[in-house]
Amino acid sequence: MTLRHFKVFLVVYTERNMTAAAKKLYMTQPSVSQTIKELESHYNVVLFERFPKSLMPTPSGDVLFEYATNILEMNNELDDLMKQGSSQHIIRIGANDTAGSALLDDLVVKYSKLYPSEEVHVVINRSALLVEMLKSNDVDIILTDEFRTSPELESRIIGDDSFIFVASPEYSPLPKDRTLTATFLSNSRLLLREQGCAQRDYLDSFLKAHNVSVNPFWESISYDILLIAALRGRGITLLPRNQVTEFLNKGDLTELTVPEFDSRQSFYLSWPKSKYLSAPIDNFIKLCLDK
Repeated sequence: MTLRHFKVFLVVYTERNMTAAAKKLYMTQPSVSQTIKELESHYNVVLFERFPKSLMPTPSGDVLFEYATNILEMNNELDDLMKQGSSQHIIRIGANDTAGSALLDDLVVKYSKLYPSEEVHVVINRSALLVEMLKSNDVDIILTDEFRTSPELESRIIGDDSFIFVASPEYSPLPKDRTLTATFLSNSRLLLREQGCAQRDYLDSFLKAHNVSVNPFWESISYDILLIAALRGRGITLLPRNQVTEFLNKGDLTELTVPEFDSRQSFYLSWPKSKYLSAPIDNFIKLCLDK
């Protein structure tokens, strides 16, 4: 078997369709089909169940996917080492908005100082999409606070943070003691993440338990946008403490207390269990665990 066989197989496995794989590979559909048949003949297995409009990997196909992915990754790393004549590598890191704002920048800065010859590529996206990018080998490792248990992933908690309500000191009206009730929150201009976000769902449940609801003045999928809006006095927002500490210390924001409200998050570093951990990936994992 050749690397070409494995490359074709990985695209077919990801696309679940011969025609789509052929288009992506710039090959004819019969050529792609023949390559898969050669693999099945060589290993004496069936790699895909054939359906009219799609393919479904068999257990043998799942096993080959894991090994073929690692073989091609090791080959790419070897190519980098031999062609460049140096130890330069690339690590592709994915993070969701929360983890990206709270942790990723500091980690990348530390990593780059320790390993200046290694290149870091960063992708910020939703957690569910990042998990899919891991499976399709579009990123090497992900950092998120919305971990979804998966038997395919190795995950480690590398930190935690709490969520707090903040507003500009100029925002009016605010109680003098900066203590807010659920009713006050419900009647305030709130700058919040979208429904479905863990912290938004927690807030909705908290307010519902106090027999009130929320009609956000502003909704965004980005904590950075909510932070800017709060700094400009647009309203009250709920943000990770790590993200706003600097602004609290400078007096640009003021912390607001809401009795009984306690929303926390853990940050998870995750990667496929079957993944070959190259030196850059292994070094980044160690940095995160030792921080």
